[in-house]
Amino acid sequence: MLSIVAVIVTHEPGIDRLTNVLHSVLRQVDNVVIVDNDSRNKDLIKDLCRVSGKCLFIEIGFFMLLKF
Repeated sequence: MLSIVAVIVTHEPGIDRLTNVLHSVLRQVDNVVIVDNDSRNKDLIKDLCRVSGKCLFIEIGFFMLLKF
């Protein structure tokens, strides 16, 4: 069976707007991947993703790239 996945790329998003976008997108797809570019509010983004139940949070950023 095929799954439809949406990817949302963020950097310092407004949580209210991201919440609205996530809920809207989740009505249209099976799962969502949020790729965050080192936001200061990443803990709020992680919580939002976790609560949705159909979301994977991936964190990237300048300092993470230095580890490679």
